[in-house]
Amino acid sequence: MIDETTKKICPICKRDDSIQRLSALVASGTASGTFSGSSGRITHSGNEAGTYGGYTTLSGTSMSNLARSLTLPNEPKLPTVYTPADTVFLSILTLVGGIATLGLGFIAAILSLLVVASTGPIVIGDRKKEYAKYTKSLVEWKLAKEYWLSLYYCHKDGIAFDPSNNEYCQPDENVAFVYKH
Repeated sequence: MIDETTKKICPICKRDDSIQRLSALVASGTASGTFSGSSGRITHSGNEAGTYGGYTTLSGTSMSNLARSLTLPNEPKLPTVYTPADTVFLSILTLVGGIATLGLGFIAAILSLLVVASTGPIVIGDRKKEYAKYTKSLVEWKLAKEYWLSLYYCHKDGIAFDPSNNEYCQPDENVAFVYKH
């Protein structure tokens, strides 16, 4: 962790009058807004004209190019238990098994249920691998975020830097820079 009493200066220009914490720069370069209200429009088709209206809610976020290039990527998302492809696959197996057993009796019904039941461990095994990958990427992201929160930006030299060791990078190298630490 960085000692807060240590003076932060840019490793290139050796000044502190043009630096800003990276998180503050990204926050100040980001704007969000919402509009809710009535909306309406006049439309024309041939010689006919008409109007329509309603109520709408619009939301959006805008970022400066610099803020976008210095922002930390989003937190990894937890993988879903079953994907739509898994659901389709299991549904088809169940359907085929059901059709196959209509005229073939009890033994065919048991065999089709065994086939459907045996796919569960395969799907679950794949999800365990995805969850392990997610867990690893989440730990890496949390470390990268902690490091990112300690970085500064020099407006004069256009670099993001770590004041504790004077390492720096260009804005477009930000993601690789925070993940390597």
